[in-house]
Parts: sequence; C-alpha cells; structure tokens
Amino acid sequence: MKQLKINNPCSKKWEEMQGEGKIRHCESCDYAVMDLTDKSQEELIELIEKSEKRICARVRKSQLDPVKKIAAAVMLGSVLLGCSPRIDYGYDEFMAKQNSKAGIFYDKTFPARNIPDIHGNIPVKIKGTLYGEDNIYEPLPFATIWIASDNKLIKGAKSEVDFFEFDTVLNYKEFNKAKIFFSYVGYKRDSIPLSEINGVQDLKIIMKSEFEEGIEVGYIEYK
Repeated sequence: MKQLKINNPCSKKWEEMQGEGKIRHCESCDYAVMDLTDKSQEELIELIEKSEKRICARVRKSQLDPVKKIAAAVMLGSVLLGCSPRIDYGYDEFMAKQNSKAGIFYDKTFPARNIPDIHGNIPVKIKGTLYGEDNIYEPLPFATIWIASDNKLIKGAKSEVDFFEFDTVLNYKEFNKAKIFFSYVGYKRDSIPLSEINGVQDLKIIMKSEFEEGIEVGYIEYK
C-alpha cells in the first residue's frame, strides 16, 4: 500500500528558515520549503503527483498516517452530514478537512425536538459516538458525558464501548440553559447547547488532542 512519508526529516527548524509566510528558504539544502500543514492527505498526494520536482515541506505527523485513514473516513462520513457550531462544514468540506479538524457533526436537516409537554417537561433522547482526531474510525470507549445547566450537573450519559446515550426528561427551564459536555483523557473538553441536538440519534464528536502535534520537515514522498 502506498503511503505518504518523509524518510529523512530535516534537522533545520522552520522558525530558523529565511522568509515569512507559507514558503521559506532552507540554507542547509538551498531549497524552498512549503508549509503544507493545512492540507488534507488527498491534497498532498495530488501535489506530489503533479509536481515535476521533489517537494520539501513542513507537515503534521498525522498527515503521514496510512492513507487507509481516508477510506475509513468515507465510511464514517456517510453519517457526518452536518455542521458544528464552531466549524461550519458541510459534508464535502468535512471530507476534505477530516485529517486536521475536530468538531461536532450531525444531520443539520434534523429538526430538534424541543417542545414541552403539558407539564412543562421536554424528553431528551440523544445517541452518539466520540472519536479522537487522531483516529476517527475507532470510538473512544466509556467517555465521560453529561448535561449541565448553570454549572450544575443534571444528568450523566449512559456510556458504552462504542456509543453514549441520553434518555431522560428535563424541565423546560433547565433544558433551555443546558449544555452537553464531552470529556476524555488526553483530549480537550467540548460542549454544545442541548437545544441544538435534542433528538439526534447519530451524533458524532471528534475531539481535539490536548497535546501539540508533531511537525516534520523534509522531502515528502508517496510510494
């Protein structure tokens, strides 16, 4: 299987290279170095295949992961048809950016179910899965997920190996202020207003790592 790789990473730091912006000059090898950290794997492959010269680039280590990750993302992407309140991506944009973006994804055409009953209560029914941005095809098991309103814990989720679920009832006053929080060791905590996703049964959360991702510079190959 072909793979993106840098066989001999350069010891020269990006910050030490001459120039500014996305292209800098490396004095060690007298070559132009491009910053491609914002590119997807597909875009990197296209650049390499179209270029007549070797490409020396600054990339994230996750961009060099086996390209099978892209195929896995296609399978997962069939249900990631929505947008995050922070990352306004549709399906095509998500697929293009999936190697570098975390967020909350769901079917944005799905109408949230926020109508109270005659007693002022609103049923809360949500089911979803958490993933880490470094591995979007294996769920994070037994994540910590809860509903809180005004910094007060209201309800924890039933969390299993490959999904979490809420099936409860909230008073409309609590509901209107409530958020769902997502937490997992090694990733940054995330949240979303409950009113935006109530009723969604295929919620997908891709969590951002707490750790700074490794960067490599060198001649990038695809073979």
